[in-house]
Amino acid sequence: METARSNANPTGFYASNMRASFESQGRQDDVTTRVTNCLARAFHAIGASSVTQQMIYWKLSTTKNIGPSDILLRPLEFIEGIHDIYGDAGTVVFEYMFAREIIREFGLNSEPHGSPRPRDVPGLLQLVARS
Repeated sequence: METARSNANPTGFYASNMRASFESQGRQDDVTTRVTNCLARAFHAIGASSVTQQMIYWKLSTTKNIGPSDILLRPLEFIEGIHDIYGDAGTVVFEYMFAREIIREFGLNSEPHGSPRPRDVPGLLQLVARS
């Protein structure tokens, strides 16, 4: 009969998985923070004050159940929510400014290995989340 091993002092495979998990979570938090900063700069660039941004986040939270930290996981729903608020023309301008900020923040100015860089916000967010 096999007994359960205590994980109080993890070593070996368990410890390396735990470290990788924490490192991955830390990296995800860093990426989320950087994307949120890009988002704030994009809103600022289109003239949205911090109060307006709070109202937009509230609207997205109540209608789409999306907060700033959910944007990486649900970029299409986020853009749909922005479209509901700003309409066609406003969404185009916002997406352009948000994409510009993502490209600057993450240094995506060059196209690695000859593969084309996505130009849309959801594509850029997926690229950033995977890198």
